[in-house]
Amino acid sequence: MIPRSFTHVEGWAEDFAQAAKTLREIRVSALFPRSEELLGVRVHALTLRTWTILDLTGNSLVTGGEVKTADCLRALWILRADWLGLGETSKLAKFLRYWRSARVLARVGYDEAKVQDLLEAHIDYGFADMPGRFNTGPSAPPNPVHHPRMSLEIQLASEGMAAFPSMSFDELRNMPLAQFWQWLHRARKMEDPEYRNDQLTDQVNRRYVGKLNAMIRADRAFKNV
Repeated sequence: MIPRSFTHVEGWAEDFAQAAKTLREIRVSALFPRSEELLGVRVHALTLRTWTILDLTGNSLVTGGEVKTADCLRALWILRADWLGLGETSKLAKFLRYWRSARVLARVGYDEAKVQDLLEAHIDYGFADMPGRFNTGPSAPPNPVHHPRMSLEIQLASEGMAAFPSMSFDELRNMPLAQFWQWLHRARKMEDPEYRNDQLTDQVNRRYVGKLNAMIRADRAFKNV
């Protein structure tokens, strides 16, 4: 029996509810940003500044491609709440990064998959409410992990500064992305009252529309045999 609507496809209700819950959590965290513990290390949420640093260093967590444990440990060094801001090439930075990375790996029993899963989830959380991330079609904005080098961060920061000139660049670049996206949503709504962000729940709906269409095609193919 083909469901009457994608909302009747098995699993849709649970996935939609989870996406809606995640959105609520993200937007509440945007109001009260705080550091959290990850692999025994206190880390901050991703910001425009740390996103750009990861991008400039070619970190696969934001540039795309195969995620490597070394990139995850480097991201943990950059995101940690007590980051010293040392130059990447300084001897002290190299020693501390190596020492802290060794401690993290030992803490998780050298389970590199666990390190990768947790860092990927932390980074993805920062992008989850990004305006238009889940749009499709030729007019869709670039995905945060597949963008021309350095253009997207500057474009988004410039858009925020143009809409809210009282905000300084430093304020914008050090704002947690979850909070930055809310300002950007507001800016776009001010410019276009019809603006509506394409969000996690829309992604779930599209996935289940695709499943329903696949069921319909399979059913027609079976009947035409």
